[in-house]
Amino acid sequence: MRKTGSAIYIFFILPNATVSGITSPTECNFTLDSQAAGSFIHVPDLNTDIQYNALVFSHSNLSNVDHNLTISTAGVDHQVFVNFDYAIYTTFVLCT
Repeated sequence: MRKTGSAIYIFFILPNATVSGITSPTECNFTLDSQAAGSFIHVPDLNTDIQYNALVFSHSNLSNVDHNLTISTAGVDHQVFVNFDYAIYTTFVLCT
């Protein structure tokens, strides 16, 4: 995802209640501008509720220039479920 902005917020949909034969753990890595920027892990619990609008990554105080964010499961050695919901990015506009 390449966007111009000063902050980025990434949201996922997270499942719970592990069911036999269905992959439901979520695990991924975030790379921002070619630099490791964090990771996220969600281990399902016994709650059957699905979590919507779950903030899984945020980064603010960025320069207001083009940025590249990659969400990856590279290096994860087991099956995972990644359900990207939406992203919010902010821009800074200077009015004179």
